Amino acid sequence: RVGLRLRAWQHLPSQPNMDAGPAFFDQFQKYALTSEWTSFVSNVVKPVQEQYSSMLIREQHEAMNGFWNQCYEGIMVAMHKRSRGVGESKLRFQSQVLSAFQTRLVEEQQRILSVQTNLRNQHLFICRRWKATKLFLTGPCGPWASSINKPLYWKLSQQENFARMRLKLTLNHNFDSHYQASCLRDNQGILSNQSTSWLPPITAEARAMLQKEDIVAEEDIQNLQGQVQELENPDVIIDKKKPVIEEDCELVTLMKVVKGRFEVTATQIYFIDLSPVREEGERHDFTYPLHMLREVHLRRYNLRRSALEFFLVDQTNFFLNFTTKTRNKIFGRVVALHPPTCYTRLAPAPQLSFCGHRASLSAG
Repeated sequence: RVGLRLRAWQHLPSQPNMDAGPAFFDQFQKYALTSEWTSFVSNVVKPVQEQYSSMLIREQHEAMNGFWNQCYEGIMVAMHKRSRGVGESKLRFQSQVLSAFQTRLVEEQQRILSVQTNLRNQHLFICRRWKATKLFLTGPCGPWASSINKPLYWKLSQQENFARMRLKLTLNHNFDSHYQASCLRDNQGILSNQSTSWLPPITAEARAMLQKEDIVAEEDIQNLQGQVQELENPDVIIDKKKPVIEEDCELVTLMKVVKGRFEVTATQIYFIDLSPVREEGERHDFTYPLHMLREVHLRRYNLRRSALEFFLVDQTNFFLNFTTKTRNKIFGRVVALHPPTCYTRLAPAPQLSFCGHRASLSAG
């Protein structure tokens, strides 16, 4: 069969006869060393062998490439499904478990803080009542009056009336004679158990040697002018009951700082006291008509440009502390409402230029 395909009878005319029996192998060994057989192998057999090998390898290579491509595609599809499943599970976990946990955590933290605040206020209230009861029983007019009367120290009550007057005295249970301060003044030293670690750190504003005037930046002035034009637009309808300004702040009084909320409508100014309700002392909620506002001034609180001071036509005023980022926005919204009696400036006015003293000083 192979001889017919390779045409051995044409290329090997001297080939020994295969029917010679055992002598054929000896004759073929001698014939394999001849040039005729060598030329047949190199010119006929080798090209056919290479062609067959290349065809076989190509088919196997293509089959192997197809198999590996299918494997790679299957791996990528499985990885994509796994990644998508992990992402969906993560989002589902965040939406159904983690977000609910975070919400519950914040609620529990606020509840615990509220409970701790109430317990602390209750403890302080009980201590004050106990001290008052003890003083009533052991005082000079009490049934268990002591022969040795300790001195009583008084202080002005923190309760103020509308005119910011404190009209009564209360007992000072935490009296301090300032003995340590006197010793320090007289260079006598202080006791070793006294520490100043409770003092707050010095702020960056206090370290600054040169303090600029409390003015509004140019970009803030442009924003304020835009707010004024927006509210002056006749097409804009302002609801008189809807708050134009609504921001958390602090009411700074002579004795304490009260946390609350500042609201301004088209006709009213509100301050809502958000501090815990106590039995002693009055609330600091107040409401004023907007037309009573006379002046609004930029102020600093603890060296930070975060406060506004409002003056009314009846000579009353109140001091509100905001954040440094919201103070100018609140100021701009109040100015944009154009109260009929309000006079304000974006920067401190040069007083000398109005009265002519600068010219006289320069001439002198």
